[in-house]
Amino acid sequence: MDAFRKRLQKAFSAAMPYASWAIGIALCLAAVIVAVAYLPDTIKQADLSSHIALVTQVLSVLVGFAFVGATLYLSSYGISDKVSGLLKGITEYANKLKSDYLDRDSEHRKLSNTGFIETSFSRTGISRLKFNDPNVEGYSNFYVYRPYWDGVWYQVYDSPFSKEQKSDEQLAAIQALHETVVCAAKIFGIIFELRTHKLNLISLKSGSQGSKVFIKRFEAFVSDFQSLKKGITPDQMKSSDASMLVRMALNSEHYMYEELNEYAEEVSWDPYEVTYFEVIVNEYFIWLTYLLLHVGHLRFAILESRAPGLLTRISDATKEKYNVSSLMETKKTAFELRKEAISAFGVNKRYKEIRVGAIPGVGSGVITLLVIVLFWPLSSALTEPLHIKFLFGLLFGLGILGIIKSGEFVVLMLIGTMNRINRSPMGSHG
Repeated sequence: MDAFRKRLQKAFSAAMPYASWAIGIALCLAAVIVAVAYLPDTIKQADLSSHIALVTQVLSVLVGFAFVGATLYLSSYGISDKVSGLLKGITEYANKLKSDYLDRDSEHRKLSNTGFIETSFSRTGISRLKFNDPNVEGYSNFYVYRPYWDGVWYQVYDSPFSKEQKSDEQLAAIQALHETVVCAAKIFGIIFELRTHKLNLISLKSGSQGSKVFIKRFEAFVSDFQSLKKGITPDQMKSSDASMLVRMALNSEHYMYEELNEYAEEVSWDPYEVTYFEVIVNEYFIWLTYLLLHVGHLRFAILESRAPGLLTRISDATKEKYNVSSLMETKKTAFELRKEAISAFGVNKRYKEIRVGAIPGVGSGVITLLVIVLFWPLSSALTEPLHIKFLFGLLFGLGILGIIKSGEFVVLMLIGTMNRINRSPMGSHG
């Protein structure tokens, strides 16, 4: 029943954009049928001109409102500086993350060492990672997202591992291992969204060899693990597959940096697409920061599980080589950029809606007016009542169709404006 209701809602949502067209065309046909069937044969062109004039006047007013409203709305956005400024800010943050943690000669390179990842999975002594209990209805994940703190928390004491004979130190290592994989899955979901929405500039036909290799491996991996398309881990994963996922997520930085650089050099971008890209790529670097953070936790947890109390004997200088505290500081910049990116994307999404909606809204009205102006005067030359009635019904019906489409655009534009006013501080308090 729920599945049927979801399919019905999906079908209804898909049909909504075409509802006004269907209603308008139906009324247009109805106008033709009524005019031909019910108007008297003695009717003359002069008797119907007042009705055509009324439709024309109403349509002209609505088209005027729609045209002026769309022009003012679209000209009110000064977005170029905002878009380029955001790209610059994200690039600076990404470059700092790269130079501090990802470059071969960076001070904290050990956090992104994929060789360490492979050995860590074997050292925890588990063959299969468990993220969810498929036998429990409803919410059954063993982890919760903490997107504004450290990304994720794996509740190891609520997981099946707590029932095994393992020490607290071993459970801490298992917890860190699962949190690392969850972050990696989130990164895969972000990259999949980028490519699914055709926001990528890098493909198998362009870009560096490293990016091409990553894209091939990425597409093969998500085809094997479908849940990764949504950024969600499978219920369970073999240790070898989970290790590969984390290593690929760390290696994705080369591909994403190339995408970012391509956008920075692109001159023919669409404001909606580039701000959408900014939201996605900024989210990517936030979760890459979380991934590095949990890799650092994993490194410490592995050490502690092998030799309890070891961390207390490690010098601060050594700990600094696996620094994770500075990651928490650098992510603050990414969160500020996130707010700006989401705000800019919202503006440009509305910009695109108005721009796309103006085409049928204004265009249909203008075309209908032209048809009426051109063809109604010709009806004076008609002598057959049937021809006069048919032409009247057709032009009157087209006028109704134009009124519906232009009126729909004006109403939606006004609703969008009122929604923004109501969400603003002035609208909610004043």
